[in-house]
Amino acid sequence: MNHQKQTVNALSDEADQVVASSKALMVSLIVSFVLLGGVFARYLTLGITVPVAYALTVARRVADGDLTSAIEVRSRDETGRLLQALKDMNGGLCKIVSEVRTGTDTVVTASMQIASGRQEL
Repeated sequence: MNHQKQTVNALSDEADQVVASSKALMVSLIVSFVLLGGVFARYLTLGITVPVAYALTVARRVADGDLTSAIEVRSRDETGRLLQALKDMNGGLCKIVSEVRTGTDTVVTASMQIASGRQEL
């Protein structure tokens, strides 16, 4: 009978140790997953906010009339497509400004020729 009590006590102690080590393992896994989740959340947040901030900066420059900025598209996701659209818009605006300048130069030249011809008359 004494031997059975010792065996039961030993098994009970062994079960208590397994429970304690299981609790410690679960707590450490939970802490690890929370920390890992925080790292992934930070990475995801930066992956979204940094390109959007860059796109906002580029859009602000274009809105202020600076068409000389070089726009770098580094990704093919939504923010990359947004930056590509801003780059295309910037290029289109540069083309329009160039055409307007050419047109005004032509008008100035024609005006000077008309003025010169008028003086000759």
